[in-house]
Amino acid sequence: MPTVVFVLLLLFYGLHSVKVVQFSTIFALGFKIETSRAFLEHRGLYMLSRWALFLAVAISAFVTKWPPWYGGIAMLLLLSFVASIIGCRLAFNSWRRIHAYLAQDETDPDELASLQAGAHMADSELRARLAATKRHAI
Repeated sequence: MPTVVFVLLLLFYGLHSVKVVQFSTIFALGFKIETSRAFLEHRGLYMLSRWALFLAVAISAFVTKWPPWYGGIAMLLLLSFVASIIGCRLAFNSWRRIHAYLAQDETDPDELASLQAGAHMADSELRARLAATKRHAI
């Protein structure tokens, strides 16, 4: 039974973490409309719930027989890393999709060029933009 609880908590943490990272990344990039209303109203609660789930999974890793505690912690850390990558990728894809959609109806050549550039930004450029946004937000 503890193994089932550990696996379910691990899966729920992974799914929740991907969404929280996706929402916080797209929020930081300036597209608040692409996040859920609940996230906009209770951002801190979403971040807190992510860390609470992380702790719950970590604690449940010590109670299970399989995997051993160090294997459970390793899975949790790996999942946390992968969930952050996936969440950022989803947010970056949303960024590109929004820019491509907005560029379809744009008539101003300068704005059109800007939107098309945004639609074709590489992940590294978006990461740099995200880092600059977070640096200025402090």
